[in-house]
Amino acid sequence: MQANKEIMKGCLALIAALLVASCTSGGGVRDPGRLSAQATRLEQRGDYQEAATIYLRLARSSKAADRDRYLLAAAFDLYQSGEDERARDALQRVVGPLQGGVLSRWALLGASLALLHHDARGAVELLGKLPIELSLEDQAWAYLLRAKSSFQFGQPRNGIEFLVYRENLLPDESARENNLQEIWNGLQQVPLQDLQEALSVTEDPLIAGWLSLAAVAKLADRNPFAFKSGIANWRNQQPGHPADGELLLRIIDAYRISTEYPQQVALLLPTSGRQQSAALAIREGFMAAYFQQTDASLRPDIRIYDVNELGPANAYRLAIVEGADFVVGPLTRPAVAAVAENNVAQVRTLALNFLGRNSDAPDGFYQFALVPEDEARAVARRIAALGFTRGLALIPNNDWGMRLISAFQDELQIQGGELLDYRAYDVGVQDFSSSITRLLMLTESRSRRSRLQSTLGVRLEFEPRRRQDTEFVFLAARPAQGRQIKPQLKYHYAADLPVFSTSAIFSPGNANNRLLNGVSFADMPWMIDPDLLEGQLSESVNDVWPALASRGRLFAMGFDAYRMVPLLHRGSFGDRPVAGMSGTLWLDSDRRIRRDLDWAEIDNGKPRLLPPLINDFSDPGMVDSSVVAEPPVSDDDQSLGN
Repeated sequence: MQANKEIMKGCLALIAALLVASCTSGGGVRDPGRLSAQATRLEQRGDYQEAATIYLRLARSSKAADRDRYLLAAAFDLYQSGEDERARDALQRVVGPLQGGVLSRWALLGASLALLHHDARGAVELLGKLPIELSLEDQAWAYLLRAKSSFQFGQPRNGIEFLVYRENLLPDESARENNLQEIWNGLQQVPLQDLQEALSVTEDPLIAGWLSLAAVAKLADRNPFAFKSGIANWRNQQPGHPADGELLLRIIDAYRISTEYPQQVALLLPTSGRQQSAALAIREGFMAAYFQQTDASLRPDIRIYDVNELGPANAYRLAIVEGADFVVGPLTRPAVAAVAENNVAQVRTLALNFLGRNSDAPDGFYQFALVPEDEARAVARRIAALGFTRGLALIPNNDWGMRLISAFQDELQIQGGELLDYRAYDVGVQDFSSSITRLLMLTESRSRRSRLQSTLGVRLEFEPRRRQDTEFVFLAARPAQGRQIKPQLKYHYAADLPVFSTSAIFSPGNANNRLLNGVSFADMPWMIDPDLLEGQLSESVNDVWPALASRGRLFAMGFDAYRMVPLLHRGSFGDRPVAGMSGTLWLDSDRRIRRDLDWAEIDNGKPRLLPPLINDFSDPGMVDSSVVAEPPVSDDDQSLGN
């Protein structure tokens, strides 16, 4: 996230001036002035890495203020070249004291690096150290960073206000157009719920226009076929809004790409046999998305092939012979493997399951699955993000449970946590006391009571005490088992322990879901965060296909599979995450579609949406909350704290 080019040019000019003023005291370098001038020329050509190398060399041969200036110049050039970690390292070596323009550059650059690592709090702290007197370039940069911090904090009104004010400091129309893009980029980070809350209390029509446009786009992220009508309504309500120009044309063009389908799409599913009900749920979700595309001229020709009747390889070959430009399916892992082996035509394919670990996917072969292990890892990340480090787990004594506990334990260790113990329970019983008491070490507590009574020869009043070294419980369970285990945890003195689970624990519409009150679980937006559009679609689905209620997640998977076809066909999926109905979708290096999920807590038997935490997301290394060290400043240095 670099600041605008105009700001960068101003920064380079000021840094060059500061260095020229100090180049006579170069220490061990014979001609620091010549080297500084050479670095300036490299910067002007855009060769920031080479310029940074020169500044670092000068810093090693300089002392005190000159050394700090050279380090700051190197950090700035490294930041410009995308070497963020090296830039942070150079900035951390600045010792101060700093004043004036040098202090402002240190604070602004440090805040910029903090925001790259999603550390809005650290950025705000650094911006609070800015001196009162700032150049116009620095003022514009500071407002940009305050806006970015506000967007990361989920405060879109503040972010827009900072950038609207910043526009007055910009030198030309090109810079002002870039400023509009910064507003839009910031709004893309804000959840729909925060946008709607801000819109409900905003009286400024300019800000309301931005918020409502972002809300339209958020809804269209999950269902792009509603974007055209949403934009038409927005334009009618916001005549003359500054976003209705080049920016809106770019936004419309981006959504147009997501609705340009190939001419013919084949859907390979087991529409007969054991997997029929799952296949039908996916098919109905796929076709529901198809009919959301109100312009029939833009819809592809859909042909459905039964892989159980034809065999997966034969169904695939027949689809290609009959003219398929894109293939979706099949569903089961063996069928996916058979199609992957026969993908000789190199037609782009979205399989609805993952290949085995040791199987390489051919070119143009993508994989999409609702994988329970991914959900278990999401639970571990959520637990770590909340600050919990030690916990226990209850899992069913079957293959599904073992897969979940293995993935959960691995991710928890990666996040710095520890699974103290787990117990596997029998899914065929209703009393889980034995597993729970052993896990909580209540049996040891009762044994100590018995030994003490025997020693004293008297009967003791006694309340068992569970183990005190745990902070949470991970409960892997289906709804029926979960509704029995959660009350039994409370009965066995674990009412104060937070309980986390995967989506498997929740099924909507059951009157006994109140027994799960307090359980936090990861699930797809379709199940726990239906926006207005999804809510209307969900109601119509339940009216037309009431039998699909228990297969809602597969319906959402089918809907998202249809949505991804144009992006995968064009090779543009992966440019940015896709807000699907089954989760926020992104592409990994093995061409597998991965999902980041929403979080909810069961409250009065219903899911209540929880705010996202940065560590909820799957991208490794995306978060680093450390900021540059604070150099000492002069006692008489004045600073702004807001």
